[in-house]
Amino acid sequence: MKFETVKSLILIILIGTSLLLTFGIWTYQPNDRELDNAELVNEVNIGGSEERRSTMIQPNTIIFHYYDQHLGFNDPASQHELFEELQTWEMDNFEVIDTEVDRDRENYEVELIFPEDIPMEMTPRLFSMEEESEDMPSWSFNQMYITFDQDAVALKATFLSIDGRRQAHAVMTNSEQYNELWSQISGRENLSEFIMMDEGDRPVYFPSDPVKMTHHSFSVTHIAPDMLVGALFPSPSIVNRSVSPNRNMGGSYYTDGVRELNVDQAGNTMEFYNPATTDYPRMSMSELMRISISNINDHWGWTGTYNLMEMDRAMNRISYQMYYNGYPVFNDFQMTDIVQEWRNQNLHRYDRPLFRLNNSLGSDEMEIMSGEVLYRELLDSKYNLANISDIRVGYELIYPETDLNDYVNLEPGWFMNYNGSWQEIQLKAEDSLIQGGN
Repeated sequence: MKFETVKSLILIILIGTSLLLTFGIWTYQPNDRELDNAELVNEVNIGGSEERRSTMIQPNTIIFHYYDQHLGFNDPASQHELFEELQTWEMDNFEVIDTEVDRDRENYEVELIFPEDIPMEMTPRLFSMEEESEDMPSWSFNQMYITFDQDAVALKATFLSIDGRRQAHAVMTNSEQYNELWSQISGRENLSEFIMMDEGDRPVYFPSDPVKMTHHSFSVTHIAPDMLVGALFPSPSIVNRSVSPNRNMGGSYYTDGVRELNVDQAGNTMEFYNPATTDYPRMSMSELMRISISNINDHWGWTGTYNLMEMDRAMNRISYQMYYNGYPVFNDFQMTDIVQEWRNQNLHRYDRPLFRLNNSLGSDEMEIMSGEVLYRELLDSKYNLANISDIRVGYELIYPETDLNDYVNLEPGWFMNYNGSWQEIQLKAEDSLIQGGN
């Protein structure tokens, strides 16, 4: 073989090898995806749980209308159980009706009153419906009615629009479900009489009889703010800690030069702030709930039972309230609220408690004044009843004024939504709590 031929063959082999190596470099993908994600995502678990939208929306009140009588559950656990069951009942024959005529109340019906306006697009997620969200009307509801079709042995669900001009109907044809609900309303199973106060825009219902409650004391477990730093700042390693410049907080202050996190001196609450443009689109309720719940789920942030409390679409703000044994828990310093605001899909504000209830340190049974007495007192009080949009039995969370910061009390009482904000009803001190009777 000639020398020139050998050189040509060697050159061809070298060129081919070079092409193969180049192709391998271009197409090679190193197996470092898990490492990248571990570095980019700050996985945090503050000791809570994960939730879904369908469990966060609960009716404030379920009222059974029996001619001129109004009945409600003796305890909120039974109400919660009925609503959970109702969410599984199959709804068919969905239809929407526009009407200028006010809805007539029937002699037997069940009314569900929600704390916030619920978009109809969310009903397929709340109830067992075949319809898709895209097929739902664009309006919202906060009242839902279930009526009885005795001839067909079927239940009819009616969703009433906020302005009362539109209705959506669905039918539940399961006879066992019909009989179960009919037995409850006709037999008054676990129901008691409720008072209807209709001085405002819509009726307010609350139990007429004295309510048996339990005063609780709990130890609490505090959540280390450093854990939230890992969840809320994209680069926790560059976050600096100092004394909070916020006089109302007086505790720790964290910042990465842009975002900031303030923790109160006792370590009970936090305020996170992320500067964002003031020009932002309003989010739908469905999207705001989705992104908010997903964000809190990411750090297992539901440190107790929380339900949707209210939404402000103008601010893209959503609030969730703490519940205990089915009763809402209130506090003047927002220690029982989880509140978020969003701007352009970015978390703008995040306020929340930094503790969770732990072991019981004791409890005492008591009765709070009856709704009948409460109503009489309200009529003679300084309050304008037209400004009351809701009245609830609940708890006030109180930190005792001691050097200890590791336990709280839950004090039973009556609370009302007055001019858009919740507050304890302040009446005669001697009538507010009744030990063991009227």
